[in-house]
Amino acid sequence: MMKLDIKEKYRRFREWQETPFSYTMNEEMHRCNNCEYECTGNFCPRCGQKAISWRTWKKRTKATGATA
Repeated sequence: MMKLDIKEKYRRFREWQETPFSYTMNEEMHRCNNCEYECTGNFCPRCGQKAISWRTWKKRTKATGATA
């Protein structure tokens, strides 16, 4: 029984390694909440702050009328 668990875990691990993680890059200009730098992407290149914070997300959903 334990051998099957290990084999299954190894199979899942190998599958995870072979399947690359994909994500979308944020291409719109935004101003960093931390250092006020204008940039594109998911993180600020100057300080590393996330592009979309919880406050920004709340503002966007309110503006579009979408619900999270």
